[in-house]
Amino acid sequence: MCEGTARPSFARFILEHQKQYQFEDKELGYIAGGMFAAGSDTSASAITIMMMAATTHTDAQARVQEELDNVVGRTRRKLSPDQCRHLAIRKGCRRLLRFPHCATKDIIWNNYLIPAGATVIGNHWAIANDPEVLPEPKKFNPQR
Repeated sequence: MCEGTARPSFARFILEHQKQYQFEDKELGYIAGGMFAAGSDTSASAITIMMMAATTHTDAQARVQEELDNVVGRTRRKLSPDQCRHLAIRKGCRRLLRFPHCATKDIIWNNYLIPAGATVIGNHWAIANDPEVLPEPKKFNPQR
């Protein structure tokens, strides 16, 4: 930051506005550290869940491995975007790593206005465990 090459980030913002928000150095460390930990923990948890699912559902893991071997082989290190598009592993990872959605128009839900452009984070646990939305919600099926 001192050299003027730091890219925009949350940490940069709070450092630049430290006096305005009356943060002490220690508070800045906790705030930035908490944001970093939250993002890191979410990704690490999703990867851990995927690994646990692969070890407990070996049939699904075997299908994914076979598909990777057929598309990529065992000697290449990287997939092209076209190769990734239809892979079962990509579908499985997307299931675990859902990103927030954006409202495309104003929505009224339970007398609340969700304005167009608002970030909407769904309750994925409730959706994934609703048998009307997802048949057999307790069954592990990465092909859905």
